[in-house]
Amino acid sequence: MKTPAWLVLSPLLCLLSGCGPDSGSTTPDPTVPGEETPPGQENPSPLAYTPCDASARLGQFTVENLDGYTAVQGNVRNGVIPSTVRTLAAEEGACRLLVGRALFCNPACGSSQTCGEGGVCIPYPTSQNVGTVNVTGLKAALAMSPNSARFYSSSSTPLPFPGFYTGANIQLAATGADLPAFTLRGQGVDALTVAEADIVIEKGKPVPLSWTPSTNSSAARIHVLLDLAHHGGIAASVECDNVPDTGSFTLPAGLVSQLVDRGIAGFPKITLSRRTADSAQLASGCVDLLVRSQVSREVVIPGLVSCSTDEDCPSGQTCRADLTCGGTTPPPTETPDSGTTTPPTETPDSGTSTPDSGTPDSGTTPPDSGTPDSGTPDSDTVDSGTPDSGTVDSGTPDSGTIDSGTPDSGTVPTLPPFSFFVTSIEAMRQLSGSPNGFGGDLRYGENTGLAGADKICRTIAEMALPGAGQKEWHAFLSASTGGVGGAAINAIDRIGEGPWYDRMGRLVAQDKASLLSAYRPPSDAVIKNDLPNERGEPNHQGVDNHDVLTGSSKQGRFSGTKGNTCNDWTSSVGSTGKPMCGHSWPRNGATTGNGAHWLSDHSVPGCAAGVNLVDNGGGNGTPTVGGAGGYGAIYCFATTP
Repeated sequence: MKTPAWLVLSPLLCLLSGCGPDSGSTTPDPTVPGEETPPGQENPSPLAYTPCDASARLGQFTVENLDGYTAVQGNVRNGVIPSTVRTLAAEEGACRLLVGRALFCNPACGSSQTCGEGGVCIPYPTSQNVGTVNVTGLKAALAMSPNSARFYSSSSTPLPFPGFYTGANIQLAATGADLPAFTLRGQGVDALTVAEADIVIEKGKPVPLSWTPSTNSSAARIHVLLDLAHHGGIAASVECDNVPDTGSFTLPAGLVSQLVDRGIAGFPKITLSRRTADSAQLASGCVDLLVRSQVSREVVIPGLVSCSTDEDCPSGQTCRADLTCGGTTPPPTETPDSGTTTPPTETPDSGTSTPDSGTPDSGTTPPDSGTPDSGTPDSDTVDSGTPDSGTVDSGTPDSGTIDSGTPDSGTVPTLPPFSFFVTSIEAMRQLSGSPNGFGGDLRYGENTGLAGADKICRTIAEMALPGAGQKEWHAFLSASTGGVGGAAINAIDRIGEGPWYDRMGRLVAQDKASLLSAYRPPSDAVIKNDLPNERGEPNHQGVDNHDVLTGSSKQGRFSGTKGNTCNDWTSSVGSTGKPMCGHSWPRNGATTGNGAHWLSDHSVPGCAAGVNLVDNGGGNGTPTVGGAGGYGAIYCFATTP
C-alpha cells in the first residue's frame, strides 16, 4: 500500500545566510510560504551546514510549519543518552548504514538510570533550564520559557503561518541558566515537494529519488532517512546527509541491500528533509538548530503487506507483531465434546478479578530498552521528563485526589474548562510506581481494567488542576464485556456528549460526531496534530511516543478481539494480545492515511509494560505496549466541560 505522508516542517531556527533578495526586491506577501526574504533580513555572513554528531548531541531546537500553524520546540539535556548513539556499519558517498547497539546492564538499572558504556548504569540525562530562549527573524518575535519538564515550546504563543520568509535570517539565543548561554542561526527554507511516484526498495537495486529543487540559493541541504523496520524490526537505517539540493539523488544499491538483510517490518518509510543546520559546542556536548521542510513517504517492497489488524491481511494470514501479514490463522482449541472454545492459556490473570500489584515482571523491558535511534535530529531528543523518584502513597495526595474509585458527592468547584488530556509519561510512571508504566493492566487497585483506568484519569486530572478530579472522568478504552447483558463496551459511549477542552481551555471537539469525523480531531489548530497532556503541553516533545492505547476502531467501538484490549485491560503479560492504539500525533507527518488516526491506527506488539521513546526499531518486536513507540498512554475525557 502507498501512503503519501506530508510533513512540512519549516523550523524557525533559520541561520544567517547571504542569500536574501536582490536590492530591488519588493516586500513579499506574508501569506505566501515560498516568498523571498524581506529587505533587512538577509543573512550577514555565509551559513555553514554543521549539525551535531549523535555521539555529542545534548539537545536540539526545531522550527516547523505544521498543518496550518507554526511550531518551535526543543530541549537540552545534561548528557548524551547512550542508546541514541549508533554504530557505523557501512558507508558509501554521502550515505551511511547505521545500526543500533545492544547495551546491557546486569543488574538492571534503576528508575532514574540508563545503561551506559561497558554495561555500567549511569544517571538518565535530564532536560535542563537554559533560560529564556528568544527567536528572532520570524514574522513575529518569540520568547520561550521552559515548562515544568524543562521543555521549550511555542504552543502557548500564537505565531503567524507560515512563520518565516524563505531565506530569512533566523537566530535562536538562550540566555543560560543550568547550562551556559548559546546562540544558533538558521535560514528559512522553501517547502519541500517530493515526486509522487512509488519509491520501490529491492535488494541489489539503487533507489532514485527526485524532488523539486529550491529556487533560493540558500545554505539548505537535503537529508534522507530510509527506515524499513520501525515497527518491530532491527534498529538500522540508511541515512544520507549534506546532499546538494539539485532535485535528484540515488541511494546506493549496496547499502540498501544490507539494510534489507537486517530486517523489514510493516509500513517502511523514507523521509526527506530540506534543512539548514547550525550547532553550538557547550562544555558537555553539542546543541543544534534545524530549520527544515520535511516529507515522509511509505515505500513499496515487493511481497510485503503492511497491516494494522488481521482484517488488513489476505485470507488465512494474520497481522503479526511487526505489522506485516504472514502465517496462517490457527484454528480455535476446543474442549473435547463440549463444543466451547478453550480460553487462551498463556494469560494467567485473564479469568480473575483480583487486582495484582500492577508492577511489571522483572524481565519487563526497561526504559530506553528499545533499539536506539539512528541519531537523526528529532529522534534523540529526550522525553519530556525524568521519572519521579517516588511513587504515590496510599493514593490520596494532599490536593484531594480521589482514590476510592467513586467521585466525591460534594459540589464541583468553579474551574476553567478542562475535560481532555493524554496521560503523560511522568504521570503514568508515578502512579504505576514503575519506570515502565502500567502495561496492559490498568486496574490500579480496582476490580476491572476500565474502573482502574478511569481512576488513573481522575487522579491525574486532580494533580493537574486541583478540583478537576471531582468531575466524572473516563478513559477512552473499549472492552469485550461489561455492557448490558454482557455486551461489549465502546469507548465512544463512555465520554459524555462534549464539548471537550484541554488544560489550557482550547477546544478539542464540540461533540461526538465531530470527534469521529476525521483522522485528527477537529481541535484548535495548535493542538490537533500534537494532542496535549494533562499540563496542556504538546505531548510529543521530540521523542517517539505516538502510540496511545484505545482498544477501539476508528468509530470508537470495541475492536473485535479481547486480545486487542489486553484481556479488557487486566493483563500485563506480553503474550496476552496486541492492543489497538491510536496516534496522539501523526506518525508519518500526514494528517490522513496510515500513521495519522488518533483513535485507531494499528496494534502494538504486546501487553507487557515497557517504554520505547526512540524513533526507529520499534523495540525489536518486544511484546510491550510501548514497543512501537510509546509508553502505554491513554486518552482521558470528562463528561462535563
